[in-house]
Amino acid sequence: MNIIKKSLFNTVVLLASLTWVVSCGQKTDSSKQDHPIDSTNLYVAIQNGKYGFIDKYGHMVIKPIYDIAFRFKDGLAPVKVRKSWGYINMKGREIVEPYYDNVTPFHHGFARVKEDEKWSYIDTTGKHVFGEEFEFAYHFAFNRAFVKKNGKYGLINTNGEFVIKPRFEKAYHFSQGLAMVMENGKWGYIDTAGKMVIQPRFLKAEHFSSGLAKVNEGQKWGFIDRNGKFVVEPIYEDAWIFLDGLARVKKDGKWGYIDSTGNMVIEPQFEEAWNFSNGMARIVEEGKWGYIDKQGNIIIEPQFDNAMHFTESLAQVKVGDKWGYVDSTGKMAIKPQYARASNFEQGVASISMKGQSGYINKKGEVIWLGQ
Repeated sequence: MNIIKKSLFNTVVLLASLTWVVSCGQKTDSSKQDHPIDSTNLYVAIQNGKYGFIDKYGHMVIKPIYDIAFRFKDGLAPVKVRKSWGYINMKGREIVEPYYDNVTPFHHGFARVKEDEKWSYIDTTGKHVFGEEFEFAYHFAFNRAFVKKNGKYGLINTNGEFVIKPRFEKAYHFSQGLAMVMENGKWGYIDTAGKMVIQPRFLKAEHFSSGLAKVNEGQKWGFIDRNGKFVVEPIYEDAWIFLDGLARVKKDGKWGYIDSTGNMVIEPQFEEAWNFSNGMARIVEEGKWGYIDKQGNIIIEPQFDNAMHFTESLAQVKVGDKWGYVDSTGKMAIKPQYARASNFEQGVASISMKGQSGYINKKGEVIWLGQ
């Protein structure tokens, strides 16, 4: 079966490569000739219904021959040919032939792959590392991963050895050295050695961030420390994890922000409020989106129909049914014109316009647009 699939894959690659050579010989994009090909960071690009990869200048570095492709992690990208998944490297070379029913991106040197309803782990060479199959498997964090066997979750190390035999009803990956686990319908926390450091007693809980975790007790939300002690009493209707030093909390139907000691830094006053990032947070007043600083000062007046967080000094904002980008002063850096717009990463953002997906740079120049 492997030989047949590999033969089919090679045939698809060969035919697609020949088609690519013919089409490329018919046109030249002179705007891209000023820049050398940069394969250090590649972006998924769709052309004629097929997926390939471009560099930050818009050069098609890996030809569009795949039915689906996802971004590179740990130097490898998942790609799909017909109904099967495999992996390629950043030179477009097949490292793991398309064979699996489902796959995940690599994470800390391991990827999870699914075959015949069972999950297992492979390394970056494509080798199965543990010789075991699971009903479900999480990615590794802190050299630990939860796996499901016989309906229960256990914990394995990077050698595939069980640190904790399957016993939990639910479990989530480690964050800041602790992981959430459920027993008898209640959430608690274990450390990487498998010790239950906070006994299961919460109906709802979240992972640790900035040394605190939000938990629900008596239908209200508060925050506990790594010993399970309440640092912020459960008095809020809703809350979110700490990011950038503050957490958003909801009281009497309005959102505000507290610090890690529980002090109310910004009084609840907003219809909606989102996490701080790079010193700014999105808020909603009278149905419009704007931005505040950590003192609660409005630095960009609520005026947008939607807005996203700032990355690389720009944020996506929606005016009517179109997306554009503003800078941190509120100046429109790239006018609203896109049906969809993502955040910038290394100076490049994916967008959708005129029914086509593509990429722009921070000047708003289109570096690539699908055909």
